[in-house]
Amino acid sequence: MESSSPRQTTDRFVSVTEWVSRRVPISMECPVGGILEEPIQIINNTDRDIIMKLAWVYGENGSCFSGPKDFAVKRNSKNNYIVTFHPRWILKAEAKLTITNPYTKEAIEYELKGTGLEPQLEDVFKLECKAGWTKVFNFDVK
Repeated sequence: MESSSPRQTTDRFVSVTEWVSRRVPISMECPVGGILEEPIQIINNTDRDIIMKLAWVYGENGSCFSGPKDFAVKRNSKNNYIVTFHPRWILKAEAKLTITNPYTKEAIEYELKGTGLEPQLEDVFKLECKAGWTKVFNFDVK
């Protein structure tokens, strides 16, 4: 299989003052052992700081997804919540992340789908020896 670099979907942003309850799909692909981060930008146009409520529901292999346990957006500013995908083997993963504004009770549910791809080649070793000879070479497996 051809090696591929991590790919991600486009950046997402949500304005707190324009928030409506909805679902947003996010797909991520990453080679085994790699780490892919997807920013979810939240814009707070209000005059108060907001500590968002976060709820994770893990589906099949969902533990490959993670993110900060706390997330705050200061008044009249924006902040990125970073979702991390870290596949430990070739797999499909699913999880749901719900970010809720505790003041308005409006929420966005992110439907996360991840694909762990074949590992990427990290190094090449070239050994030369004559026929019938034995050569010992030690290397680290990552």
